[in-house]
Amino acid sequence: MEPDDPGRRLRAAYDALAHGDVAPMQAFLDPAVVYHLPGRHLGGGTLRGRDAVFARLAAAAAWCDAPPAVEVVAVVAVAAFVVSLERLRARRAGRTLDADVSVVWRLAGGRCIEIWAHFADQPACDACWEEWPSALPPRAAGGAGPLDLVIFDCDGVLVDSERLVNRIESECLGELGLTLGPDEARALFKGKTVEEMVAMLQERIGRPLHAGWIYDWAMATARGFAHELREVADVRGALDALVARGVPICVASQSPRARVELVLRLTDLAHFFGDRIYTASMVARGKPAPDLFLHAAAQCGARPEHCAVVEDSPSGVAAARAAGMRVFGYAADEDEDALAAAGAVVFHSMAALVDALDGV
Repeated sequence: MEPDDPGRRLRAAYDALAHGDVAPMQAFLDPAVVYHLPGRHLGGGTLRGRDAVFARLAAAAAWCDAPPAVEVVAVVAVAAFVVSLERLRARRAGRTLDADVSVVWRLAGGRCIEIWAHFADQPACDACWEEWPSALPPRAAGGAGPLDLVIFDCDGVLVDSERLVNRIESECLGELGLTLGPDEARALFKGKTVEEMVAMLQERIGRPLHAGWIYDWAMATARGFAHELREVADVRGALDALVARGVPICVASQSPRARVELVLRLTDLAHFFGDRIYTASMVARGKPAPDLFLHAAAQCGARPEHCAVVEDSPSGVAAARAAGMRVFGYAADEDEDALAAAGAVVFHSMAALVDALDGV
């Protein structure tokens, strides 16, 4: 068996990219790769996650007059690093970049986990990209223009609560004589309000739920949150980026407001939203009706056609579509086909969210 040659794999990945095949480069990059972009190159900043890297490349290809072209001049592999010497050519609105760049790729477990790039002429690079991202192509929905508001669902989108909640539900339901595993609870209750869940359970057991059981269920959930709840991976970086751009954000959830406020405080995300928290109890109809999203937009002074919604359930996607909003389906732990069928632009990592918002 020939020893692994990461330099050869990187060359092969570039050759495949030139022919429209992204799979080898995807295999070369770790899903959590970090790409440090120098200056204004490709819009600048730090990209976290493979999805974010490919989303930015796609946005750059759409923004330029033609997709940027990379000529690999040389590749050298040394220990846990690969260094590639490249020639990058890009053209945008009469400005042409034809520059030498060295790229350092740090490896672990056979995949690249971190990337640094250095241009021989950084000012020339910056001049090519200086209008980014204000000159990005119009977004979807008829070129609706800049976003007035990004609306986030809470459970499964901001906080990684759903598997935890489903386990607690399964345990508590046993006290009612119902045998329902966590996955079954997830399928049955996802996207439902507490009132809807109570009605479904009462129908199943054929009697009203005792107030004591509801109290115990709520307390078990709160204890689980206090001990185990975490924010969704990379969501803090996405929120930071939106705030830095001056994009207003809010929460619109099926859960009771007290619960939403609790989980945001426990994960230290509350400061991003302040009092811009809207829940199904504030409107006549929850998701999949559009009422909650329309209410959130109205409270924030935003036009529905200039809003984007981040959801992880088909019912939430349907609600956003019914409200006339663009919707992005977070599919890290969800059925991406169901989200796409409901009308969402599907993405798999919160590290890719901002670029997804830019690129449509």
